[in-house]
Parts: sequence; C-alpha cells; structure tokens
Amino acid sequence: MATGKCDVCGKDLYVGIIDDNVGGRCRICQRLCCRSHYKEGLCPYCIEKLGKT
Repeated sequence: MATGKCDVCGKDLYVGIIDDNVGGRCRICQRLCCRSHYKEGLCPYCIEKLGKT
C-alpha cells in the first residue's frame, strides 16, 4: 500500500521502503516529491520561486 503521493504529479509513493520513485521532501516547504520532480533537495515549486532553472 502506498504511504504517500507525489505532491506535484500525484504518483503513489512507498515512503520508508526502498522505492525507486521516491525523491524526498523539499527542504523548504516539505512537499513530498517523486524522483523525477525532486532536484537538489527542492520541489519544482520552490525551485521556480527561487528562480533556479
């Protein structure tokens, strides 16, 4: 059973087990992200807010 969903795309994530899809939580807003939306410890929303590309 999934223990979380990506807050960006809604993909089911299995947090706490080794799951290739889990990226992590954003350091700023704590959103849970799948691997494809998790960059350098941040979610896409915060990356955009900070003006990183």
